[in-house]
Amino acid sequence: MKIGQILQRVNQCRPRTKKERQERMQKIKPVILLFCVLFSFIVALGSSYAWFTSVDNIENELYSREDKRHFSVIAVDDFPEPNKPRTPGNSIAKRVGAHNNGSRDAFVRIMVIPTITAADGTALPAAFGTQITADFNKTDWIDGEDGYFYYKYILPKGISTDTMPTPRNLFESVEIAEGLDKRYTGAELNIEVKVEACGINPADEYVNSWWHGKIPANTTVLFTVHTTLQAALAV
Repeated sequence: MKIGQILQRVNQCRPRTKKERQERMQKIKPVILLFCVLFSFIVALGSSYAWFTSVDNIENELYSREDKRHFSVIAVDDFPEPNKPRTPGNSIAKRVGAHNNGSRDAFVRIMVIPTITAADGTALPAAFGTQITADFNKTDWIDGEDGYFYYKYILPKGISTDTMPTPRNLFESVEIAEGLDKRYTGAELNIEVKVEACGINPADEYVNSWWHGKIPANTTVLFTVHTTLQAALAV
């Protein structure tokens, strides 16, 4: 084939008008888009899907029939470097306890609510013992199995579980479970701490404040909490 004939065919293949060029681009775009999707998928597979930013909230709910001007218990809630990315399987420093900054002794219970939110705002499963673990202090606290952990002793005025004379916090660290699926990519871990406290006089103050005046059945963990707190009052 002569050179002139080759050039003639090349010119015939070129879009001659604006309309022809637009039609040609429409045919090429799906191919480019498919390439971009495949490339993004490959990049996602090649990256770690379990990085977390950690955020902390504190909410205190205090209950007492006594003079509230002299009664105050706040959360001990220390979360160093809360916005530092975390990887599963690595322990995260997170101290949770209670501090009685009032002028009266108190009984204390704590509720800890973990939540994990995906990058797109979707709520993901988040539960202790499944997606999250913590080094719960079972020596000084009782899991009431009602959503609360109960401190086994009277918390004296001016005293914190973080400093007395050895720490008695509910826990000191948390850990994200390994092997979570890719929904947890870039997810945000949030741990909400709620503290409830009541006075120790009269002796049944916690029964009235926490259990609506009814002593739990003796077959429940809460009955163990009841007998434990009564023993603390007898000391």
